[in-house]
Amino acid sequence: MEAITTEQNRIRRNMAVLNRDSEVYRRYVLKFDRQETDIERLRKELTRLKSTEQSQRQAIDRFILSLKDQ
Repeated sequence: MEAITTEQNRIRRNMAVLNRDSEVYRRYVLKFDRQETDIERLRKELTRLKSTEQSQRQAIDRFILSLKDQ
């Protein structure tokens, strides 16, 4: 996501000086849109992975506690 953010900053700077009717500007808009879709997908994946991590940590904690009881 950091790489996409850096790339988007570069695109924004370039877009600021381009004619909105130019082909390059339209290409940047499409690229920006694809990157936003990627960011949304990555954020969802990150949320899913954090949830999985939390569940697995809880399972490990329960296992360790069960060892102490033995």
